[in-house]
Amino acid sequence: MLSCSRSHPRPSVVSQSRVHPCSGVIILVIIGFLAVLSPWGSPAFAAGHHPVNLSLFYPLSTNQDPEISTNFRLSLFYGRVGEVRGIDLNGIVSSTGGEMRGVQLNGAVAHLGGGFHGVQATGLFNYVVGESRGLQIAGLVNYQRAFFHGIQYTNLFNFTEKGYRGAQIATVFNLNDGDGGILQLSGAANLSSGNFQGVQISLFFNYANQRMDGLQLGFTNLAYETEGVQVGAINVARDLKGLQLGIVNQSREIDGIPLGLVNLSKVDSRADALLFVDDKALLNLGVRTVVHRWYSIFSVGFWDQVEQRKDTVFLRWNYGYDFPLGKQWFLGTDLGFVHIIPQPSDNPEENGSLHFALQARAMAERRGADGGAFFGGLGIQTQWDNYSLNAPTVTTGLLFAGVAIF
Repeated sequence: MLSCSRSHPRPSVVSQSRVHPCSGVIILVIIGFLAVLSPWGSPAFAAGHHPVNLSLFYPLSTNQDPEISTNFRLSLFYGRVGEVRGIDLNGIVSSTGGEMRGVQLNGAVAHLGGGFHGVQATGLFNYVVGESRGLQIAGLVNYQRAFFHGIQYTNLFNFTEKGYRGAQIATVFNLNDGDGGILQLSGAANLSSGNFQGVQISLFFNYANQRMDGLQLGFTNLAYETEGVQVGAINVARDLKGLQLGIVNQSREIDGIPLGLVNLSKVDSRADALLFVDDKALLNLGVRTVVHRWYSIFSVGFWDQVEQRKDTVFLRWNYGYDFPLGKQWFLGTDLGFVHIIPQPSDNPEENGSLHFALQARAMAERRGADGGAFFGGLGIQTQWDNYSLNAPTVTTGLLFAGVAIF
């Protein structure tokens, strides 16, 4: 064990002139402590750059000047400097007046008056004023006031005020208030107020306020001017060049294909009510929407004529293209899917299971000037006994005829 007690000296001149055994250590500790805490000291440390900055709670730190630059900052509760180029470690809160270049780790909150180049990771909230480039991670919120290059990731909310290039990834919500790209990925919603190039993916809502070039994938997709693809339950675009794939597709004008149950447009489109019979279902009621000759028919049929069962319901979707044959005659060709719903039956000869069929049809239609039409056609249908690709199938011909009211 180290001991600083004085031993019994021998009676000599040499022993009487010896220094206390611990005095050297004590002197070094005192000098080092004063050098670190002293606000004066050497000019290199009192000037604009201080290589190492240690802080308990600013201004209780090794340097009280908030404008200094440093290569290494370590703060326990609150650290404040002007600039960091290197490693920045902060237990709870950090404030940097200018730039941070390197790696910054913060327990709760980080404020940057400039931008950062490198990595910024914070437990709760990042607030950055200047243009930044790199990886930004926050437990709750990333708030970027200037343009951002790189990847933002958070559990709650990402925000870029002047735009970004890279990726915004959030568990809940991404907002870009300028031009953006390449990726917005969130659990709930993505919004971009400027032009966007890339991919927006969310579970519920994607919105591009200006031009959208790329892909929107979510339950609801909205865009002003779009060149690309919208995939969702509801797709809305002012002007679209590309593809809409969903349940309801709507646009003012489309140069492309709207592929859905209901397709609506203000230019070159119409909606019809249909009443028809076929040799599979005796009575069918449907709605046909047409955009640029691409048509979708959703219909409900009753009374299975094959098995002679009045309690069977047919849900059918047919999608195809209309070819003009003259002023009043048209030829439609389409593919269809039929969901067949019979009532349960104790008769083993009757199929009481849900099953389905696929169709390919061609139909001729004559349209009158009064807004009505009559049509008829033929096709082929393959029907499965249940929802299994290994189920027994039956392929038969298909005949149908009906009227349309515009």
